[in-house]
Amino acid sequence: LLVRVNSALLLKREIDMRKKREIELLEVKRKLEEASGKLQQVSLTDPLTGLANQRHFDSMLRTETRRAMRGHYFLSLIRTSIDYFKQYSDSYGCQCGDELLQEVAKILKNSAKRVADFVAYYGHEDFYCILPMTNSSGALRVAQTMQESAESLHISHKGNTASEFVTLSFGVATALGELGLTSSKLTAMADEALYRAKQAGGNQVVMYKR
Repeated sequence: LLVRVNSALLLKREIDMRKKREIELLEVKRKLEEASGKLQQVSLTDPLTGLANQRHFDSMLRTETRRAMRGHYFLSLIRTSIDYFKQYSDSYGCQCGDELLQEVAKILKNSAKRVADFVAYYGHEDFYCILPMTNSSGALRVAQTMQESAESLHISHKGNTASEFVTLSFGVATALGELGLTSSKLTAMADEALYRAKQAGGNQVVMYKR
């Protein structure tokens, strides 16, 4: 009887130790998954603005382009640029330049209000905003809201020939999801529209037209 009792006690202790070990392993796994998720988030986020970075934008635009083609709906893209940003940084310092980028990031994020809207910082003074299921008039309204919000901040910019304050220029492109549409084509359309806005002196919203 004693031998059987001792054997049962040993077995019970072994089972308890295994359960404890399983719990510890599950906790380690949870922490590793959490750390992996945070690492992935960091790799897709610009540390200065808190927006999606260039890599994340490129991936998201490809995804949204494919979705637009499958659903045969409109997809709009806005490229935004701070007018005379280099002159601003030269005049007020790099720290002020970084703060301006952060302010513009907030404006763009707050203006793109739908859950599906996607705003990214592409580098230097440039941002992009992806607007799924948005036609040209809807995209134009979003860009105009962004432009007005930037002007309302009344941030002095003595190097800006378009205004005494910081202003933004916008290139807006809209395409119907159909065969032949690619993310690179839509990007090229928005880039060309922004170029025209800059050529017009800045502080402009220009819609791409063939």
